[in-house]
Amino acid sequence: VSRGSYNQSVGQPTPLMTTDSLFPAYTSPGPVFPGANGFLAVIISENPKDPYVQQWSAGVPLALTGKTKIEIGYVGSKGTNLLMRRNINQAYEYTPSKPSVAERKPYPNFGVYINSDWSGYSNYHAMNVKLEHRAQDLLATAAYTWSRSRDSKSAAAGIGGSAFNGWQGLLNNHDPARDYGLSDFDVDHRIVGSFVYNLPFGAGQRFAGGATGIKNALIGGWQVNGIFTWQRGFPMTITAVDIGGVLDTFGSNRADEVGDPYPSGFEPTIEKWFDTTAFAQPAFGKFGNVGRHSLRGPSLTNLDLALFKNFELPKKMKLQLRLESFNALNHAQFNAPNTNVTSPQFG
Repeated sequence: VSRGSYNQSVGQPTPLMTTDSLFPAYTSPGPVFPGANGFLAVIISENPKDPYVQQWSAGVPLALTGKTKIEIGYVGSKGTNLLMRRNINQAYEYTPSKPSVAERKPYPNFGVYINSDWSGYSNYHAMNVKLEHRAQDLLATAAYTWSRSRDSKSAAAGIGGSAFNGWQGLLNNHDPARDYGLSDFDVDHRIVGSFVYNLPFGAGQRFAGGATGIKNALIGGWQVNGIFTWQRGFPMTITAVDIGGVLDTFGSNRADEVGDPYPSGFEPTIEKWFDTTAFAQPAFGKFGNVGRHSLRGPSLTNLDLALFKNFELPKKMKLQLRLESFNALNHAQFNAPNTNVTSPQFG
C-alpha cells in the first residue's frame, strides 16, 4: 500500500494535481523501509475466530385488574470473540534501564502495528418492569430498567466514550483485561413513562355527553399526551497525561485515585461534579490505577407534552390540531464534565 498526503489550494505556485497523477507508477514502486518511514501496519489476526452472542431471557406477565397489567422480566447476553483493534507495537512497560520508547517496542521496524483480532468479550444483565393501563379514555405505560453492560471495548476502533485512547482504544494494549469495565453506552437506571388521555368531555363522554353543534366542537375532542424520560448518566473515565510520552499511549493516561470521589455529605454541582482532590497525576512512566469508566456523568431528565384537538368532519374525515412542547419544563441537559486531571477545568 502506498499512502500519501497531498494538500492543495487554489492559487498555489505549482499546478494542481489531478487524480490521474496522484499515485506512483506500479512499474517501479521501490523498496519499503518501515523504520525510516514510520510505517503503520494493519493485519487481520492469523488466529481467526467466529464472534458470537448468546442471549437468554425470562418474563412473567401479571394481570392486576381487567385494565392494568404488569410484566417483570430478565434479559441477559454474552458476547464472545468480539473484534478488537490493538496496537501490538506499543512499547512495553517503562523501566529506568530502558527509557527509550523505540527500544521497548516489540516490532522495532514498525511505528504502529495494529492487529485486528477476536479477543473481545462483553456481557449484559437487566431487570425490566413494565406497567400498562388501558382504559376507554386513558392509555398509560411506565417502564423501568435496571441493568449493567460491561465489555473489554465498546467498539473495535475505540470510538465513542473510550475515544480518550483514540483509534487504538486500550490504555495498555499488552493488557486488554485492564480495560474491562462498564460499556461506553451503559445506563444502569432508566425510567420511561408515557400517556395518552382523551379528556372525557363532549358527545358520548362522561361529561356533557349530549353536547352537539358548536358546544361539542368547543369542549369535545381534546387529548393530552406526554412522554417522560429519566436516566442516569453515561460512564466516564478520569484521564491524565503520559508524561514525556514514555508509555507510548499517544499522550493519554489515566489518573491515580487517591481518595473518595464522593465522600460523605458531598453533593455534585455543575462547578464540581465530584471531589477533584480524589485524583492525581501518575508518576513519570506509570499507568494510572483508575479503572475504565469508574464514574458517571450527569443524568438526563426530559418531559414532552402535547395538547391535541380533534374535529369530526363530513365523510368520515378528521382534522387534528397539535400544540407540542419538547422538554416542556426546560430542564437543562449537561454534558459530561472535564475529566483530565491536569486541566484547570477538571471536574
